[in-house]
Amino acid sequence: MELSYIHWPHPKEGEVRQQRETEKILFLHGLGGNGSLWRPIAAMCEDQFDLLAADQRGHGKSPSGEAYTLLDMGQDVLDTMQSAHFHPAWIVGHSMGVRTAVAMAHLKPKWVRGLVLIDVGFTSATGGSIGKPLFDFLDRLPQSFNSRNEARDYLNKNCPDPAMGLYLLAVLSMHSTTTSASSQAPRPWTFPFDRNAMTEILKAAQTPPIRPWIKEATEKGIPVLALRGQTSSVWLKTHFEEEKNIFEHNPMISLEEFAGAGHGLPFEKRSEFVARLIRFIKENGDP
Repeated sequence: MELSYIHWPHPKEGEVRQQRETEKILFLHGLGGNGSLWRPIAAMCEDQFDLLAADQRGHGKSPSGEAYTLLDMGQDVLDTMQSAHFHPAWIVGHSMGVRTAVAMAHLKPKWVRGLVLIDVGFTSATGGSIGKPLFDFLDRLPQSFNSRNEARDYLNKNCPDPAMGLYLLAVLSMHSTTTSASSQAPRPWTFPFDRNAMTEILKAAQTPPIRPWIKEATEKGIPVLALRGQTSSVWLKTHFEEEKNIFEHNPMISLEEFAGAGHGLPFEKRSEFVARLIRFIKENGDP
């Protein structure tokens, strides 16, 4: 399945996009997000790199699928990279996007320059300590809201993780076809994702653990940078330390914590994250 995506930098009006002789970075969002979330980060590095941010299946403008296994979602990325002639590339995955990135590397390692994996455990259950509350939250999440403020209040009171609440609020959009022009009723604000897809993705994410595929990637010469937000309730500290011990003698992987950040690490610490991403590419790219 080819995914909808955003390509930065955008060509100027009237210009045709040209292939750039520069490093390519592909961004994969987390559960409930879409590619547009990466725009503030792209703005900080689009002068140096060719960037692509995809909407994963069931999210944004991409279609839903019949299955949501890791291999299904990894293949979506491969199909999209093939169509966009966007390979090899550095793959940056946040939350759910971590598992998709690792699955894609398992399927086509030659298309991966390196992996940046942000705040998801390698073997732990979905959502870390917020796993079951996350399922319950999605089950109760209203289809729409009358205003952005109403949605904000609901997320503040009910979302099991503050960073996830901000993440969902960022993708909230007004549905433009709900009411007629003559209607005085407010148009509902909705989330750009398939609710069933969200649930199925969470179920599929229970297995398999991705640690073996990460180890496989490093054995194939793919450098890996794994980042955890210091206050994250999704990648628990105990699980992070366990992975550090397991990969202690593997020179191809670095596991690091970002102080003062939670699960929304790349958006909470935008400048620091972009600086670390650029340094990772320079350290591991071609001389």
